[in-house]
Amino acid sequence: MVEQVHPVAIPAATGSAEAGTSASLSQSKVPAAATAKAFWSSDEHRVRAEIYWVLHMIDSHCSFNSAAGISDLFRLIFSDSSIAEQFKMGADKTRYMAVYGLAPHFMQKLADSVKHHDYVLLFDEALNKKAQQKQLDIHLRFWKGTEVTTRYYTSVFMGHAPGADLMEEIDTAAMKLNKSGMYKLVWVDRT
Repeated sequence: MVEQVHPVAIPAATGSAEAGTSASLSQSKVPAAATAKAFWSSDEHRVRAEIYWVLHMIDSHCSFNSAAGISDLFRLIFSDSSIAEQFKMGADKTRYMAVYGLAPHFMQKLADSVKHHDYVLLFDEALNKKAQQKQLDIHLRFWKGTEVTTRYYTSVFMGHAPGADLMEEIDTAAMKLNKSGMYKLVWVDRT
């Protein structure tokens, strides 16, 4: 197994002549695993707080712009907290964490949960009035323990699309799923 090597800069020891400077560890070839471990041990509480905040915003249906200025507010409210001091969130970072961090993570968890089971792929095509495009919503229905559960999987904006394009988008969206486990493909008509 080949270990990836990343240069790492860490603060120099306190009280030394070089205090406040950073020492590069790239010469010592620190493995990527050690770099990640150092990152999580030092920033774990702040990162958890930021993730919980993004999940709260999503669960509460807040706009990403609602996060503007929240870091300053938390510093005022929780002035004795080191986590609040390090907490840095705004509209862009909240959007980025939700779209490129958390969404792929939860999509993969859902795909993994149906990987070894039969499931039904449900799709619905409707006009998104705000975007003025057709929106293809894909849901999965599967057995979870003794209950049948339905979970949202993804959405695709398609514009005006014939049936062949519709099937291509469904196939692309279902790439991470075990296609041999697909029991049925069902169109949901909400009209």
